[in-house]
Amino acid sequence: MRFTIAASCLLGHALALSSCPAIGPPAASARWAVLFLHPLGDSGLDASRELARHDAGGFVSGMEEAGVRVLFPSATPIPYTLKGGRMTNAWYDRSGLPPTAAEAPASIEASVARLEGMLRELKASGVPPSRVVVGGFSQGGGIALQLAFRGSPLGAALAGTFTLSSYVCDDSPLWKAVAAAPRLPPLFFRHGDRDAYILPAWGEATATKLGELGVKVDFALEPRLGHSMAHEELASLTAWLHRTLGTGVEAGVKGAVVA
Repeated sequence: MRFTIAASCLLGHALALSSCPAIGPPAASARWAVLFLHPLGDSGLDASRELARHDAGGFVSGMEEAGVRVLFPSATPIPYTLKGGRMTNAWYDRSGLPPTAAEAPASIEASVARLEGMLRELKASGVPPSRVVVGGFSQGGGIALQLAFRGSPLGAALAGTFTLSSYVCDDSPLWKAVAAAPRLPPLFFRHGDRDAYILPAWGEATATKLGELGVKVDFALEPRLGHSMAHEELASLTAWLHRTLGTGVEAGVKGAVVA
């Protein structure tokens, strides 16, 4: 298994792609790409090491064997309101946790713009958005939804997006953008049915509303799972990625909770 860990890349860095932790083939020979976005307070390095250590659900080996390059960018540290303004690796700020709380649009738009920059870099290297999937866990999954459905032309052109244990706020501009979008990427969405942090009802409501607005959503609640990732859901994600990217490979391994 080839596994490369570079210094954890910040999205604002001029060499974001080349400095990201990555698995899979070298950039010059990759046919497809996945951006896997970490949760609040973590880094791309944390996410890459966790998935590589367990090869959770066959994700790492499955992507590498199919020639998919997976990149793990890090969010830029910002003063995070729900941690008393402490500098935290966050994709966006929050004034409150429930979906009834208002979004912090400036922080969302800043991260979306940086992710768009990474998509431009991938396109310049020969991997267009139509061969890229962007997703993540918790807040990483939340910003992936914003990229795909908030009105970004690059986000709309993605092969697909995925989110594990996340949601969209009730007042988000995303909802109007989805209703007016000419193209909507397919969405893989999983949520632990025992998640006491990001409640399952929040994720399910987001998935239902996106489906009603025309998004092709593959949603399921993961039994007996809290706010974490499990081998079984990552095995399902791996198989979905193969189908969505058209790698010609199927995968699926059941197992235990990894994080």
